[in-house]
Amino acid sequence: MEDFMKKTQNMYGSLTKLQKKVADYIRANFGELAFITLDQVARQADVSTATVIRFAQAMGYSGYADMQRDIINAVRGNVGLPERLENMCKSQAPDDALTAWFEKEIGCVNKTVKEIDRSNLEQALEWIEAARNVYILGLRLCFGPAFILANSLGQVRRNVHLIQGVSSTYPENIINAGLGDVCMVIAYPRYLRETQALMREMKRYGVKIIFFTEPSYSKITQLADITLYTASAQVEPKGSFVSLLCLLDYIVAQIVQRTPEESMSIGTRIEKYLKENYLLDY
Repeated sequence: MEDFMKKTQNMYGSLTKLQKKVADYIRANFGELAFITLDQVARQADVSTATVIRFAQAMGYSGYADMQRDIINAVRGNVGLPERLENMCKSQAPDDALTAWFEKEIGCVNKTVKEIDRSNLEQALEWIEAARNVYILGLRLCFGPAFILANSLGQVRRNVHLIQGVSSTYPENIINAGLGDVCMVIAYPRYLRETQALMREMKRYGVKIIFFTEPSYSKITQLADITLYTASAQVEPKGSFVSLLCLLDYIVAQIVQRTPEESMSIGTRIEKYLKENYLLDY
């Protein structure tokens, strides 16, 4: 955030009168820029959308969307839940809110497919297939997709371990991790110290880290051997995992295709146990 504000201050003298109105509005409402559209900025700054775009270009961006992504990255670590809820309450819902919401998520999925590093994804698949053990880590909100991944992957390959940390038992969860193992870490801003500490500990013992997150400038990504980025729409009370879940489903499907005999063996055994002990006979 400080870098963006400093850049705006340095560029201020060279801006046009109308562009200065945009700069003044942004400096006064920086946190809100992560939540609002180009049209809303133009209306609230009392300028045209073209002026906002020209301001973004004067700042070195290709356009408003490019500048907004930079702002989102800057504010994610500083905007708390009350501020996110407040901004969502202020934002105007479109006439067809349901369609707009789904189109936004579909756009994120398409962006992920377009921009994901295919070579990194292939390397991750090879590591998961060959790993002695696969550990899966996701804390707080990220525990949801981590649990789904552990359950799905555990149905098609052996030695999948979900790091749960019940009663702070993280050390016991990872004590046997070492060379030949892989840890799939799911974490999104705002990043947790515990996630960073566990990644550092696993890496110390030779565990390969596959990190699932969104593009950011956090130093936590430096702990990963491979980082796979997924697109997220904006800063919201609860981050969207649509793109992430699609990617995780793809990874599980690929493991099935690459290890069909093992997958069938495990799946058959699980199904037998479910029928005998869990499933009702209708």
